[in-house]
Amino acid sequence: IAEGEASVKKTSVAQLQHYAEDAGKSKEEIEKITNRKFEIKIFLISYDYLDDLCIHEGNKLDKNTIARIKDNWSASRTFIENKNEDIIILNFFEEGYIISNSPNSPKEYFFIDKGNFLRENIFKTRAWCGSFALVHPNGETLVRNGESSIIHMEQHLNPENWMQFFPEQK
Repeated sequence: IAEGEASVKKTSVAQLQHYAEDAGKSKEEIEKITNRKFEIKIFLISYDYLDDLCIHEGNKLDKNTIARIKDNWSASRTFIENKNEDIIILNFFEEGYIISNSPNSPKEYFFIDKGNFLRENIFKTRAWCGSFALVHPNGETLVRNGESSIIHMEQHLNPENWMQFFPEQK
């Protein structure tokens, strides 16, 4: 069960074309940050803001803290990825964080938002307890600000919910 408000906004064809152009830019930037190539997929992104004490005890996350966070995420992440083969789950931290992770590992999914591309283009509104986004392959994006979880975002992937936010274009 999810609480909150959702709305659907009609978007012009011209704006959708602009989003499609931006989708390539977002995908390119994510590929630059993660140093990986992705097939066209849906991104489920968790975003942590600087100085958000709701989430962490500071902006420096050592290996033990990273391991604890990943351990907390593990079951949800595995469940979502097994249920939705077209999804890639990534966690980005606003530039300024110091994280002890393994960015060159193909299994890594925690990254610093180098240059704050995501902060400036997707996560424009700072929210306590972070934000989440689903990025459709065409570039349309659904953002959920504030206290939530990847499981709450996963509910939007159910076809009846997905179509409310990302209706098929003709």
